[in-house]
Amino acid sequence: MTSRRDFIRSSAAVVALGATACGGGGGGAGSTNNDEANDIVMSEVSSTDTPQPDLPPAPAELHLLKRATWGPTPQSMQAVAEAGANAWLEQQLSMSAARDADVEAEVNFRWPTVNYDGCRLAQLNDDRRAMRELRSATLFRRVFSRRQLFEVMVDFWSDHFTIYHGDGIARHMKTVDDRDVIRANALGSFRGLLNASARSPAMLEYLDNRRSTKKHPNENYARELMELHTLGVGGGYTEDDIWEVARAFTGWGIQTGGDDRLCLANNHHGFLFDDEQHDSNEKRVLGHTLPAGRGMEDGEQVLDILVAHPSTRRFIASKLYRRFVRDSAAPEAFISSVAAAWGEHGDIPAMLRAVFSSEEFHNAADAKLTRPQESAIALVRALEPEMNDSLTLSDLLRASAIPDLYSMLGLANIDALPELDFGLLDPLDIDLNPTYEGPNSDSMISRTGHVPFQWPSPDGYPDSEGYWASVNGLLERWRHVISVAGQSRSEGVSNAAWAADQQEEPGEALAAMRRKLLMRDIDDATASRLLAAAQTHASGERAASTEQFWRRLMALLLISPYAQRR
Repeated sequence: MTSRRDFIRSSAAVVALGATACGGGGGGAGSTNNDEANDIVMSEVSSTDTPQPDLPPAPAELHLLKRATWGPTPQSMQAVAEAGANAWLEQQLSMSAARDADVEAEVNFRWPTVNYDGCRLAQLNDDRRAMRELRSATLFRRVFSRRQLFEVMVDFWSDHFTIYHGDGIARHMKTVDDRDVIRANALGSFRGLLNASARSPAMLEYLDNRRSTKKHPNENYARELMELHTLGVGGGYTEDDIWEVARAFTGWGIQTGGDDRLCLANNHHGFLFDDEQHDSNEKRVLGHTLPAGRGMEDGEQVLDILVAHPSTRRFIASKLYRRFVRDSAAPEAFISSVAAAWGEHGDIPAMLRAVFSSEEFHNAADAKLTRPQESAIALVRALEPEMNDSLTLSDLLRASAIPDLYSMLGLANIDALPELDFGLLDPLDIDLNPTYEGPNSDSMISRTGHVPFQWPSPDGYPDSEGYWASVNGLLERWRHVISVAGQSRSEGVSNAAWAADQQEEPGEALAAMRRKLLMRDIDDATASRLLAAAQTHASGERAASTEQFWRRLMALLLISPYAQRR
């Protein structure tokens, strides 16, 4: 008889990791030495390779939605099928902000600081509130927005132009950067993004350019501008170019106006060019001469040079490949195709059309592991949350597995992570408490180290399986889906009972869960192992109730490769 332990062993290491147990991400600080639990996981993740599971082909609609949204739903699957992939993509690329008016009204009502200007945020003198509200609004938008591809690209560019949320005035000015830099340009031009980022007070703070003067040029921004934002490593720049670019951006800083108590002049923590601190001597950058006697024009010309450089479009194409196709190096044909769509200023929608129409994309279903935040939000979306003004936010989201999103306590305490309980690897051998108040997705996101805007170095959150495929990260996902299965919904049933359509016949229950949570078929062998593992304890005892069976089945389904890969 197949036990859940057997299913875990045979299910591609639960999340089809096949990766090293010492992967960097996803675990929090704690660890234990439970030999039995470690043996179960280590037998599957001890290899340094990351083979992909051999799953039946995913429907083309599902593949597109897993990459171009924060999680497919039956409704979005139907929309793509009816409109066609190309038409659906065009709708997403051209959809106006007005389509999300109700979502933004909720955001503004619940987290008003996301629409404060820099001066008002500075005068608020409550960085914790500003940080908490931006993170909450970010997750909320990813769950409810109709502009799903836009929200995916907001995340992509937030990683590309990373600003650590805990750095100086970036604690509140990241709110302005998110709104006026990233969100304002996410589906526009790369030139617009780069120009806005260079003037962002949060970026000027984070990469120290606010302290760069003609007597003491600071190279931090210049180096990351070329290495991470534009040309990429090996993109053709030299140490001399870094120094010259640093000189070009001297005087680009932040104005202070602490005496503007009512923000009438709005001159607190805005962008400022200080001509007196600018090095106006001649400079030479990547073979281009910047004449003497100029001011801001030096930095602006550098941005133009970088946007026009062939290495920049190739570097962006390679990052789009990693985000939307595979973890491996991008083939030359793909890079050339996406780079050809660049245009004059870096046409983001044109490049995305090239990505999603490529043969490489169409052949990459299930090739990537979901990152923790992607996994959590995709599950929330599959549980069909609804916005309802008559409910508190906790009530609104409780059935969607994020009841504590408003307080975000898990995110506020990310530096004090609890020890992981390796005994949770086999929690289905015990009864789940039917009165459990529900899981905390923000806690799962924080424990796996994937909190919005909390990556401390300027290279952005990793987008590779090897980083997120750690044992601790696996256990946090396991812990989370078990909790979600037992979560009580507003209609008075658990998520598991809802997902099963309350079907008592095991095969019918699995079919209902598959339709709602996976939106795809599963192979017969996996279906048999799922049903056997959900019905029987490792000791041989059968599930005590249909409710317990539903919860076990849902948890096992959600931790399988079908759910955890994209």
